[in-house]
Amino acid sequence: MRHNVIFIILFAILVPQSTFSQNTNANLQQVKNLIKVFPGNVGVCMISDAADTICINENQRFPLLSVMKLHQALAISHFCNQSKISFAKHVRVKSKDLMKNTWSPMRERNPLGGKYTVAELIKFSLEESDNNACNILSDKVLGMDATNKLIHDIGFADCQILSDERSMMKDVNVCYDNWSTPLETVRLLEWLYERRDTHKLIWSSMSECKTGGNRISRYLNNVSIVHKTGTGPVLPNGKILAVNDIACILFPDNRHYSLAIFITDSDCDVSECEQLIAEISRLCFNLYCRNKMQSLQILE
Repeated sequence: MRHNVIFIILFAILVPQSTFSQNTNANLQQVKNLIKVFPGNVGVCMISDAADTICINENQRFPLLSVMKLHQALAISHFCNQSKISFAKHVRVKSKDLMKNTWSPMRERNPLGGKYTVAELIKFSLEESDNNACNILSDKVLGMDATNKLIHDIGFADCQILSDERSMMKDVNVCYDNWSTPLETVRLLEWLYERRDTHKLIWSSMSECKTGGNRISRYLNNVSIVHKTGTGPVLPNGKILAVNDIACILFPDNRHYSLAIFITDSDCDVSECEQLIAEISRLCFNLYCRNKMQSLQILE
């Protein structure tokens, strides 16, 4: 199926227009063409400081999977600031706190546990998408109900964050309890961008994110990417639950745009979903850079 999907993606890009248009509507139509032929549910939202916008299914709810670790980190940051709790506070982690059979670089390095600062746990969660770090933060720093309330209090009501990674592993249906619309996700990214000096730990951790190199950032040159990914399991019906990536794309001259791409209930495998995300990201990049030389670099 992989070769068929790649052919469909190339066909959708190349047939309608031989070159990328400098018109927003043309770029939007190209993204729609990709999504129309893709076997899965896709949501896209891009908002830039230049007012270029692409929105498709932007108000639909998509399961976040590990993208929720950003929401969790922001809620914890808000809570620590309110409660005068230092990120340097130590949390004792025992071996029994570390789930097996889950993605956890921290467990691989220290299977017996140890003492971690809140900052270290947040870095594990955001940089390496460590599932045990997420669980420990919810168990020992801020529970999920409080996380959900704080995210809403900050000003983001069109999302819901109720379950940690442990709960999602126990019951795959729980994955749908953590959701957001693409539009609300981009609003959150823009909010974080404006407050990146206040949330330096979160911003720097997302800048060092080690997952999702074949997604939004795949074809982008001469930019910095601040992002968070999420990936779900294959469901009993053979569909993949979710493949997501959200990002702020930063240019050397301090321009930027924010982009959220969500895929759910797809018949494709992860690599095929990542290819779609990469192609949509390429089109959004070209829209933003339509009068810049950068837009030529990814069309070669």
